[in-house]
Amino acid sequence: MKTLVHTQCLADSIDFKFSAGVGGDDGQPSCVDEHEGCPTEAYILCGFQNIGTSQEARADFLACMDDGDGDAGARAKQCATSQHLDVDAVETCATGSQGKQLLQQAHTYYEAHKDKVSGFPTLLINDQEPWGRDWETVVKAICDAGVECACNLPPSPAPAPVPVPSPEPSPAPGPVPVPSPPVPSPAPGPEGDCFDASTEADCGQTTVRGAPCKWCEGWSMCWDPEDDCPTRMVAI
Repeated sequence: MKTLVHTQCLADSIDFKFSAGVGGDDGQPSCVDEHEGCPTEAYILCGFQNIGTSQEARADFLACMDDGDGDAGARAKQCATSQHLDVDAVETCATGSQGKQLLQQAHTYYEAHKDKVSGFPTLLINDQEPWGRDWETVVKAICDAGVECACNLPPSPAPAPVPVPSPEPSPAPGPVPVPSPPVPSPAPGPEGDCFDASTEADCGQTTVRGAPCKWCEGWSMCWDPEDDCPTRMVAI
């Protein structure tokens, strides 16, 4: 309905009428999906009163009330604010005597036309309900009713596809570091007696309890690893 009302050539050619399905009895209104009375319809009718004759604005307010969250008063406040209506006037109307009067008028109209109502909402074009509610069927019914501009309207646009985010490329694996082979420690030489080594090379290859012997330069001797090289004595 909102799309129909906002299609300019249809808005210029059709007298749209919105009526609330207010059943029940005089003074005791009853509405679909309302547990007590008809508060939603009261706020919608009072919103229409505040809007005036603009069918586009009425359709927007009705759609906002249908799509909103919360109770009737909270939704009406949100919708009235979004359309720059007098929020206090809508509230006073819906909760006071004016709201009751508007509901009674809607009830009287509904009782006079309820034989044509097959559900809520019911769409009637020249008092006839089209067999379907899709755009093409409704526009064809309007065209058949004599609104020429409806005969040339394009089909309803397909809903825009929801963009699917492209997966982020996985980072290329870096080179796996190859551990360097450990530098082998020099193999200890054979266990032996340090004093038996007569050269520095033989001394370095001889060990005592796993420790290499030490070569004492001043003495040109191989010494135990745990002992300090002796101090040279100088005779005078």
